[in-house]
Amino acid sequence: MVNPPDDKNIISLDDFRKKKKKVYPPALTFEPGQYYIRPDLGVLVHCVFLTDKFHAHDGQPTYIMEDQFGNIFAEKMEEGATKDWHQLMPDVFITTVERLKKENDPDPPAPQSA
Repeated sequence: MVNPPDDKNIISLDDFRKKKKKVYPPALTFEPGQYYIRPDLGVLVHCVFLTDKFHAHDGQPTYIMEDQFGNIFAEKMEEGATKDWHQLMPDVFITTVERLKKENDPDPPAPQSA
């Protein structure tokens, strides 16, 4: 006698695709030494440090960050500052920076021999 199909053996392809698709959780706060991406803007950042000595931000805690192009900027630590930003693996940021540096200097000088 053949057993009827068991619901545990049926796989929903939609459920499988949802589980397989990478979803990056939103960053709640930027952490110094960590990397983040804002996909809709194509911007990668490295949070260098956090300070409370910024006069322009009335002494409020402020993130000091660099982007993949080498720009340094400050963002006040306030609600909504990390909206739409997601954590990023360090190697993605570093590889992107190295690639951009090579693109900006396509003919770097030859290494000097000792």
